[in-house]
This record gives sequence, structure tokens and C-alpha cells, in this order.
Amino acid sequence: MIGLRRRGVLSRPSSEGSSLPIAVFALALLSGMGILLLFVGDGDVKSGRIGLRVKATFYSAEAALEDGRQVLREWNVASGSITLDEEILNAAGPNGVIDFDPNLAEPVYDAAGNVTGFSNVGDDVPLRPLSAFEDGFFASYMTNDPAEGRTTLIDTNRRLAVTGLAVGPQSSFEKVEAVVRHVDPFPPFGAMITILGQNPYFEGGESNVKLLTGNNCNQPSPPAPAVPVVGVIGPAAEALADTGVNKPDTFVEGAEIGVDTVDDIAGTIAPEWNDCWFLRDLAQQIKDMADVVGDVNTPYADLGTPANPKVVFIEDDYNLAGNYDGAGILWVTKSFRMKGTNAWNGIIFAVGTGQFERYGGGNGPISGGAVVANISGPDEILFTADDCSGPDGIPGNGDDGIGDGGAWNVSGSGTGDTIYCDADIDMVEIRWPFRPEDFRQR
Repeated sequence: MIGLRRRGVLSRPSSEGSSLPIAVFALALLSGMGILLLFVGDGDVKSGRIGLRVKATFYSAEAALEDGRQVLREWNVASGSITLDEEILNAAGPNGVIDFDPNLAEPVYDAAGNVTGFSNVGDDVPLRPLSAFEDGFFASYMTNDPAEGRTTLIDTNRRLAVTGLAVGPQSSFEKVEAVVRHVDPFPPFGAMITILGQNPYFEGGESNVKLLTGNNCNQPSPPAPAVPVVGVIGPAAEALADTGVNKPDTFVEGAEIGVDTVDDIAGTIAPEWNDCWFLRDLAQQIKDMADVVGDVNTPYADLGTPANPKVVFIEDDYNLAGNYDGAGILWVTKSFRMKGTNAWNGIIFAVGTGQFERYGGGNGPISGGAVVANISGPDEILFTADDCSGPDGIPGNGDDGIGDGGAWNVSGSGTGDTIYCDADIDMVEIRWPFRPEDFRQR
């Protein structure tokens, strides 16, 4: 009995031998998974690096496009014309043909692998020639916009196409394009002198030899379109402004003279001009893009000239008292006094407290357009919380909007003419940046 039990125990099968293959299999499986994950991780790292290179090169192409847009603005300012024919001809190069094809442009390399340019550009003049940056090269080219045909040399819609090209690390290549548009930054001017708000003050002066004209660039009308000499909002405002026409024969608008050249333009003026917040936003835009942002002490030498018009924003009172021939946009947020010996071609904005005075004798003309408006609120400081808030200084009430009391006062003598001229307005409008639209990656 005892012996049988022992034989029974000794004959029991062992499980230790069968677990070994299972352990080996599991170890092999885990090792394989680890190796697989290692390869996957390495692939992800490489893919991430490739993605970073592509993004970096894309951003460089965008930078090239933006740089080209700025150069195009400089070309347009130099041309002095709102049309873009001259810019297209300049880009076409010596052969007078637009050769650049953004669809086919590719990097060109020398034997050492250095970028030397781009294919399918012909002899076109780039906006930005091939330029090196830290991690590669970029350039920008221009054609007419696709709607008119890229190779068309005549511009009719004030639109062009700008393409940015960039070559980055390990020969990554990106190109982006935008149709850019030259926009009029201002709505049409409703008069030579536009005084916005209620209870305007207008004083046209006592000189018999001056001229205030709404005839375009002082040409007979027709054919040149004429505008009122003074434009105000509402019949009551017109009645107030009429009292400042002291020498009727010096006011001319086509066949009309005297008080007939002072009009209520409420029904004809572009509605934006009568919007206080539009004027405030316009002030901010002009300040942001100004060549000069100054104050009461800004020297006359910093202002624009007919040879070099500028955008100047004076956040203060200003007295132009020398013998200065200025040009461009001059925006003054407080009282602007201009002696009669000075001249200005372009646009004058006495917008803030809305006070302009022409004083002293002299024969300096003002040619272009002018806007006067009180928008800076009771504290008389533009860009503060009470702007456009009306007499109570509290935004959101029924008295909000352009304030009362905008004033244009001619108190001096002399032959200083005041002339509406759209050519002088256009001359400063071309200084505006081109607005991009229809952006795409190629």
C-alpha cells in the first residue's frame, strides 16, 4: 500500500517544462513590440523634423510675400499714380513681357548645391531679389492679377498678384501668393472744406484777392467735376456757414458763386464721414502708418514736401508759422493754426477738437481737401474713453456722435487760395499699403 502510494506520487506529470516555451514566446513578443515602438518613435521624430522644416519655409515664403507687398507700395509711391501700369512694366524687365510663372517656378542650384535663383522667371525684375536669411533664401515676384491675365501689361482694376518664394533647410521649398488691391483709404470728399457736426463755425475772410473754389484743381467745370467749397450737415448748419461768406465773388463752384457754394451735403456725403467712430478709427489707422507722429514741437523739416509727401500725425496743437511748402496728409488733433505764407498740397484733417485757423497775410495755397470735426469729447484729448460721447462725456447716451463747434476760420489777408483738387488727394492716397486678398499656398 505504501509502495503504491509512492509510485503514484512519483508518476505525477511535471508542469515546469511546459512554462518555458511560454516565457520565451512572451519575451520575444515584448522585444518585438519594443523594437517596433522604437522604429515608430524614430519615424515620428523624423516626421516632426520634416514638418518643422516645411512650416519654417512656409513662414519664410509668407515673409517674402509681405516684403514684396511693401516694395510694391514703394514702387507705387515713386510712380506718383494710382494706376499700376508703370509697376507692371517695371516688373516685366527689359523684354517688356511678364515671364514669371508661379506655377512653374522652382529653385535653381549650382554644382555645390547652393541656390542661385528660380526657374521660369525670365528677365522679370523681382520685387525682392534672391536674398539669404539664416536658414535659406527667399524672393518675391509680381504679375498682373489672374482676373485680367497675368501677362497683361495694362491695369484696370488696381489689383496685382504677389508671389513669395522660399528655400529652407534640406532643400524644402514653399511658395505662397496673394492678390493685392490698392484701396482708397478715404470715402469721396464731399466738399473742399467739410465741417462735420452741428453748429459749425465758418469764416471765409475779408480778402478780395483770395480764391476759394470747388472746381477740380481750379479747372473750369464742366468737364472737371466740381464740389461745394464748404460742405456742412443739415440746413441749420448751412445757414450758419453762409454767414462766413464775406466776399461772395471769391467763392466759386462751377457757375455758382458766393453762398451758393456752401451746401448742406447730408444727402450726398459718403455716410462714413458722418460717423464719429469711423473718424476715430481712421485717426488710429493714420497714426499707426504715419511717417511722423509728433506734437507741438515737431519741426517743419519733419513734414512732407511736394518732392517727398509724408503722412504726419500731430497729437497736440500745431502752428505752421514759417514759409513752408508742405505736402501729404497732415492730421492735427487739437488747434491747427496755419500762417498765410505757408502752402499745403494734399489733405488736412483738423479732427480731434476740430479747430483750424488760417491767419496772417500771404499767398500760400491749400490744394486738395480738408475735413474738420470735433470728436475728442469733453476732455479734448483724442483716444480717451469719452471720444464720440457727446457733451455729457458718457458713451452710450443719445447725445453720442460728432460734437458741435467744428471751426474753419480764415482771419488773414493775402492771395492764399483754397482749391479742391483730386490729383493732390490721389497723390497721398497712394501711400496706403496694398491690401491682400485671395491668399493661397501653391
